Amino acid sequence: IEGSLQLFDHHCPCEGAIVRLNVESNVWIRNGGILIGNETHPLTRCKFRLSIGAPPFGDVTQMGRYRLDPWAFRSLTVESGMLSLHGALPRPLWARLTATAAAGATSIALDQAVDWTAGMKIAIAGTTRATMYHESSTQNDENEQSEKHTIASVSADGRTVTLTAPLAFAHYGSTPQTLGNRTHRIGAEVIVLDRKICLDGGVDDRTEPPFGAGWKLNAGCTEGNHEGCAIGVNGEVGFPMRAFEKPGFLQISGALFQDMGQAADQHGSVELDGLVDRVTAAGSYIRSSAFDRMFNTGIFIRDTTTGMTIQNNTFFNVSGDAIRAASSGNTIDGNVIVRSNTPIQVCDKVYFIFWDCRTAGIRAHSGNRVVNNVVASSVTAGYITDGDLCTGNAMQWSNNY
Repeated sequence: IEGSLQLFDHHCPCEGAIVRLNVESNVWIRNGGILIGNETHPLTRCKFRLSIGAPPFGDVTQMGRYRLDPWAFRSLTVESGMLSLHGALPRPLWARLTATAAAGATSIALDQAVDWTAGMKIAIAGTTRATMYHESSTQNDENEQSEKHTIASVSADGRTVTLTAPLAFAHYGSTPQTLGNRTHRIGAEVIVLDRKICLDGGVDDRTEPPFGAGWKLNAGCTEGNHEGCAIGVNGEVGFPMRAFEKPGFLQISGALFQDMGQAADQHGSVELDGLVDRVTAAGSYIRSSAFDRMFNTGIFIRDTTTGMTIQNNTFFNVSGDAIRAASSGNTIDGNVIVRSNTPIQVCDKVYFIFWDCRTAGIRAHSGNRVVNNVVASSVTAGYITDGDLCTGNAMQWSNNY
């Protein structure tokens, strides 16, 4: 894309329509942009769905057709230019149970009114954990009791949600409790996964793609992390991002990302590598979005990118760190993570060898602002700090659960 692809409310064919864009292999933004809504006028009247279709995995000889060098197979890549996605939001983005819901129950009671509607997908955090850091990904389901459900209806006051299927497990709920003069909301977290804008891998959410091979979002490119991105000549794959007039820029709010990442890959499902002149991503953000089923690390802020804002996002079913910041100067605020798993393949039976197998909801280098986040229902650690020891005001860390 060297021009622009735009969709705003006045482009919607009718109220409630779904505008679909199906891509066989890759989307490559070079000095162009995709603009769906904007900050002041998010997409409201219709929905937008971008599907990067599943290739014929049975024929491994054809996999090369779906690779965009030097980034990945099946990707949306912003080498230069802008990806701007803004969709109207459900409110609130998450709530807690006010009463324990028994296994077999078909309704749940929430601590605040919601505007969620029938057909929306939600995830409910598990409140019982048998084992932490198990040694095989095959044990993820054995030790994890979070659940994904579809809403059948919502009560008139917005506080009772009826489900289309009974709960498989019990989930703890409670009214707020006071400890040390502070009030804490302690019931199981319930996150809503639906958004007006959806980007997926063209696979039904009941089916897992072979080899854990989902799609990826790449923004930026530096030679240290992607071999080949700093060589070549104009027009070739791998032309250096810094040579363009419009380096990578990312502004996302109110989008759903499904079936992302590629198992055993050291890059993130969302890879932020050298945004805005390879130095700072100031002005770039991912906010109020949902991430559903990720096959490796979720959002990976590389050491080449600083100044990112990752705020008020919800994550469900991540096989790796949900958020990893290898640089400093980023803000990670108000995110809710439900179910992070032991990564598959490379971590099976060799957990103690690879640090990447010791995953966390949030893994952050010193020098970042990490506040108001919730990591729930995880067989991994909640938080891990990387890098040099924190000194002085090197890291702001507060109000995380």
